[in-house]
Amino acid sequence: MRRIVNWMICGCVGIGLVFSWQQISAQDNPVAGKWTGSIVQRGNSVVSVDMKIAQSGKTLSGTVIVGGRLMGPSWSKEYEAQLTGQIEGRNVTIEWRNPEAHHIMANLTLADNGTSLDGTGYVRATSTTGVFKLRKFD
Repeated sequence: MRRIVNWMICGCVGIGLVFSWQQISAQDNPVAGKWTGSIVQRGNSVVSVDMKIAQSGKTLSGTVIVGGRLMGPSWSKEYEAQLTGQIEGRNVTIEWRNPEAHHIMANLTLADNGTSLDGTGYVRATSTTGVFKLRKFD
């Protein structure tokens, strides 16, 4: 009987450690994963955005796919680019270059629950600004 009780206690402690480890890992890398959303530019032009982000400490890397109307109603294009970034607390900075080599930078805030990134971004060369709204989906 004593062995059964000891086994049950060890099993429960082991399960608790696994759940604690998974929770700590998610907190250590809150931005890592897949994100989807949009950028609303001036004139209410909407651009779709999908990101796959890897996180190592405060450093971010990954890919971004941008699609939809860019630069006006007659020019529709989709592209994929490499992204880089940083996280400091809940503040996230993400950068990439579009096919025309324009530098895009977004200053985002991670929600308390870790499921959304919202903020503003801009294209340096054209001073075009936009509102980012991203949701985690993995």
